[in-house]
Amino acid sequence: MSFPDTDNNHQKVAEIQEPYVSATITLPEEYLGKVIELCESNRGEQVELTFFTATQVILKYDLPLAQLVDDFFGKLKGATKGYASLDYEDAGFRRSNIVKMSLLVNKEPVDAVARIVHHTQCERLGRVWVKKFKEHVTRQMFEIVIQAAVGNRIVARETIKPFRKDVLQKLHAADIGRKRKLLDKQKEGRKKLRANPHGYEISYTHVLEHQ
Repeated sequence: MSFPDTDNNHQKVAEIQEPYVSATITLPEEYLGKVIELCESNRGEQVELTFFTATQVILKYDLPLAQLVDDFFGKLKGATKGYASLDYEDAGFRRSNIVKMSLLVNKEPVDAVARIVHHTQCERLGRVWVKKFKEHVTRQMFEIVIQAAVGNRIVARETIKPFRKDVLQKLHAADIGRKRKLLDKQKEGRKKLRANPHGYEISYTHVLEHQ
């Protein structure tokens, strides 16, 4: 699976736009602060705030559609203990600073799980992303470095330490030649594993399922 490289094609693109929605949220006044914080953290732009009763508020925000579909309603319910309602309608497209975030495993890019994100969310989403991916990678006999990158900039990193198989456990202490041969064989095996680290494809599938 390939992924368009926006860094190499930026001279051919005049601008990037993303869809927006006009959201109307009705909620009790006591949860207003939490809901405003939720909207702002999801790149929302406040349009209107109206008190239509002494305790009820109508809050209008323009939100990126990408944020709305990322369980925004579930987060809204959690912030208001289920007392908020949400209506929205199409608000057209807007110019946006969108970037490609790549996943690197031992410095090799994995196009299958590359993502498009807003530039303001690279660090936060990158940290979540590499941590999630780490959970699905089997520990190997060599170090595995998982990185999230935007262009040439690394925004997050996780490292899986290698385990060391004790190939000398059953050898006699005086058998130096045998020890050296086994250690050299183990070292060569690690080089082959680095060149062809099997077991990652399942991890990619798990990450894609939970994005």
